[in-house]
Amino acid sequence: MQDFKMLSTNVLSAVPLLLATAWCVGAAPGALRGESGVSVSDIKLGYEHTVARYANWKPDTAKPAGRGRGLFEDFKLAAVSDASANDASAIAVVRKRGTVLPLHAVGGYPKMLGVTYNAEVGMGTPTQLFNLTADTGSMLTWAVLASCKDTDCPGASTKRKYDPAASTTSRVGRKDHEAYGDGEMDLTLYSDVVQLGRIKIDATVGGANKTFERDGKLDHDGLLGLGRKADADPAPVLDSLARERRGFQETIALDLGAQPTLEVGGYNYVKYPKMKRYTVEGDEGWQLEGSSITAKGADKVDAINLLLDTGSSVSMLPASRMDAIMNRAGLKVQRSKDEPIVYSMPCDTKLGVQLVLPDGTQVDVDDSDILMRSNDASTPGCLSLLVGTTNPFVPAVAGTPLLQSLYTVLSRNPSGDWIGLAPL
Repeated sequence: MQDFKMLSTNVLSAVPLLLATAWCVGAAPGALRGESGVSVSDIKLGYEHTVARYANWKPDTAKPAGRGRGLFEDFKLAAVSDASANDASAIAVVRKRGTVLPLHAVGGYPKMLGVTYNAEVGMGTPTQLFNLTADTGSMLTWAVLASCKDTDCPGASTKRKYDPAASTTSRVGRKDHEAYGDGEMDLTLYSDVVQLGRIKIDATVGGANKTFERDGKLDHDGLLGLGRKADADPAPVLDSLARERRGFQETIALDLGAQPTLEVGGYNYVKYPKMKRYTVEGDEGWQLEGSSITAKGADKVDAINLLLDTGSSVSMLPASRMDAIMNRAGLKVQRSKDEPIVYSMPCDTKLGVQLVLPDGTQVDVDDSDILMRSNDASTPGCLSLLVGTTNPFVPAVAGTPLLQSLYTVLSRNPSGDWIGLAPL
């Protein structure tokens, strides 16, 4: 079947989408630290899920090696002169507020490992409501099809499902296949209305008719794709909106603090007037160049490139960086021997992890965002959601354990894409 064209874009001036049902409400992040605890096996499954998301990741090799475009390629910690190379202050930005959507914290993969964040998204006419993970590492917005049963879509009986036949604005498109590494998915693409608060968009969505076992264990109905990729096919929802509505600023802002929100079409420039902006290079991913993960008293390490991924409930870092943090004098940390490197320690450990931005700004990461109580008899105490890897074929990923400490703005612009960051 031939691809279909995107429909025109409309923006509602009426009442925003109501958050009226209890099914979409998650617990506060602090409550997700888990009274029952997690095991080393859980941490490893979370790591494997993150690795699988980047099974087909290819770094941009067009940039000279001196700027560290390789995945774990080292270069000197960014000084002021180095930071200016990816300073986005020259890129014009329109300071405006957008539509603010509440996010709901739920357990990551496997269930209750760390935190991911769901937004209430409407699809179809009349509106069908879904609890979709706000995912900066994925492109497609999708939900399970109404016709799909548990045999082909594990967990389908517990999810809200998309019924294109019940939507007067739905038009069927081509078949699609998505490979996530830890599983594959068959979908049918549809042109239909997507609603994000006050914003109504005619865009492409996916209806899954075959998913995989691990997706059935995720506490969501599907994904809201907020990723970045040049010439993505099908076009992500917000790309469609930007192409069809000239006045729309393709910017999102994520606040994963105590009252998490997703802002679409702008950011809080009043609260964060001194937010630093950095250019994004390459054709794919929200990659922050020249940052560093360290801790007070840790040996100095070189800077790395970090992919910002709200769909990952663990953060995946080179083992050398993690060892520099965990091997400090006075800490009682145990380290697993096999891949991935999992770290256990007493729950009252003061890690003092810091994310150093390219301009040298230091952001303190709360220990409670990193540590989860262990229910594994061989590793009593708490386990770290920051894991180490020696795998040279995967990128360094900043998942929600790190992003909960940052106000994060992601913007696509004709004059250049940029990331804006400020400590929460």
